Amino acid sequence: MEQLIPLNQLDAGFYLISHDDCQQELFQQTAIRRQDIGSVTKNWQLLPFLSLKDNLLLGVKRRMKFKLPFYLMYVELSPQVFARPLEELSALDKIKLQLIRQLLQQKKILLLTHCCDSLAVQEMQWLLPFCQELAQNQQLKILLFSSDQQLTATPYIDKIL
Repeated sequence: MEQLIPLNQLDAGFYLISHDDCQQELFQQTAIRRQDIGSVTKNWQLLPFLSLKDNLLLGVKRRMKFKLPFYLMYVELSPQVFARPLEELSALDKIKLQLIRQLLQQKKILLLTHCCDSLAVQEMQWLLPFCQELAQNQQLKILLFSSDQQLTATPYIDKIL
């Protein structure tokens, strides 16, 4: 297996990590502050006593909360999403909300951990170019952890690690 690049030496971009054991190795080689890293998963864990919106804004700095309407528009979600029960949201909607949360928290590195497993082709066709654009526009490092070998052929991945 080739030598992995430390996270702090990666440029902003959208990266695919196709080996599950790579995640730990990447962190062992870097001196990244944990508060700079955000995680997006297919099983988003929410606090049951808070509303969806309150869960989304939990821990977000007051000055960033005003950006929520902008980010909702950016990910193509309506504010009415907060009126729906979590069980009625699609897997892509949950990923979009988690991405908004990470943007509001000003994370510099986003880890998308097996969140594509349950997405339909059309949802993947939205997510992949969006992540590439997001990484470039916001100067983020987005690491997609997936064992789906079809992703290695997508033009939206900047580099496979």
